[in-house]
Amino acid sequence: MEKIINWFLTSNRWLHILGCFILSLAFGWQAGVGAMFATEVKDVQYAKSITAWDWIDVLCNGIGTVLGGLCHFLIFR
Repeated sequence: MEKIINWFLTSNRWLHILGCFILSLAFGWQAGVGAMFATEVKDVQYAKSITAWDWIDVLCNGIGTVLGGLCHFLIFR
């Protein structure tokens, strides 16, 4: 269990999920998708290398986006 928690806290993955969840909850899943790719493009531009693209961060952003978008739909439909 400790390995999973350490993996989750690495590279602020919990912030990726939480940030996209809150954004998608407030504005819909489209905002979460935009933030998902914007944060990764920012990372690539900062590192000046395409190898900085992190699919795990994209996955965490996607999880937050799906959960937030689902809650948004259930609340505001």
